[in-house]
Amino acid sequence: MFDRSLWAERYTTVPSWPCPRCAIGQLQLVEGSLVNEETGWSSTAHSHEAWEPDWIEKRYSAHLRCSDAQCGERAVVVGTVKCDLDYGYDYDGQTTMEVVEIFYPEFIHPSPSLIALVEETPTDVFEEIQRASSLIWIDTSSSANKLRLAAERVLTALKVNRTKIQKSKRRPLMLNERIGLLGPQYAEIADLLHSIRFLGNHGSHESAVSVDRSDLLNAFEIMEHVISIAFSTKAKRVKAAAKDIKRRKGKPPVRNKKSTL
Repeated sequence: MFDRSLWAERYTTVPSWPCPRCAIGQLQLVEGSLVNEETGWSSTAHSHEAWEPDWIEKRYSAHLRCSDAQCGERAVVVGTVKCDLDYGYDYDGQTTMEVVEIFYPEFIHPSPSLIALVEETPTDVFEEIQRASSLIWIDTSSSANKLRLAAERVLTALKVNRTKIQKSKRRPLMLNERIGLLGPQYAEIADLLHSIRFLGNHGSHESAVSVDRSDLLNAFEIMEHVISIAFSTKAKRVKAAAKDIKRRKGKPPVRNKKSTL
């Protein structure tokens, strides 16, 4: 199941992400590897007369290791730490204040994939998904654009034409046109790919408004479903079985009886 909490913009602790190598274990924080230090300008700001603890900004890095002993993949995460003030009351009714560190990851190498991909996923589709995943925290618009490119790769893997002859000249087909060329056996994924196309188009154009993070996570989940339908042997087998049962209206299949001679 797609766990959206793993791809939040901010965390109070460094979480465990899916291993990008084996997809079985989790990338867990290596004990003692977290480095968390205040920036130069943040340290200088302490002398300002209006300074408050929530002005503090730090940079952090940490090493991660896959929990699967047979894999043991290593990764590194870097990002920014900001501080929030958490107010409360003690037993005497006096106001209390706690400084809470909030981690904003910006880069993980190698990047975990946001979605679970079936074994049959074409390599170039997988690689584009990885690029989109690596940008999830630092630039949602660029991530959406890479996801749009992954949609192009899906169509290419399904043998959808990339160009057409028009007025005696060959021109490239737009993604919208390519989706329209999908055969009836892939009608289910056409609308799904259009949603990714729209979001990717927004990410490709210069805009003061970045792609909405929730929309982007939805697009990743949609892409996971598209890839399963398009390439999973199991999905194709289930679809064929359902079609066969529907054709027979639930009646038992006709089987050839063995000769009793």
